[in-house]
Parts: sequence; C-alpha cells; structure tokens
Amino acid sequence: MDLIFATQNRNKFQEIAALIPPGFNLSPLSPGLFPEELDEPFDKLELNALHKARTVSRRTGKTTF
Repeated sequence: MDLIFATQNRNKFQEIAALIPPGFNLSPLSPGLFPEELDEPFDKLELNALHKARTVSRRTGKTTF
C-alpha cells in the first residue's frame, strides 16, 4: 500500500519511516507536486495536520497522513 507522509521535513520522515511495517510504501511530499510550504491556518496542531493530509490526498489521490 502506498502512503504519503505530509511533510517535507526529512528528519520527521525518517523517524516515521522507521516505524512503518513492511508492506507499506511510504513517501514524503514530492517537491515537484508541492514546491510551496503547505499552509497551517489553524491554532491546533491536529487541525493543521488534518488540513495538510486532506490537501495532499486530494491532489495526489493517495492515502495521506
């Protein structure tokens, strides 16, 4: 299963990639699809994370977190 982790932070990506079990294909945000930083319009971390995941999922059609 292909998954996208909605971050361009390499350190965060490496930390999460180490936790993902075999059988999952984890990718960070592609600079080609998202050359800009994704906005964080909310005051809460959880709401910003959900906003980013939804934005990436809509643009890529892939499962995103």
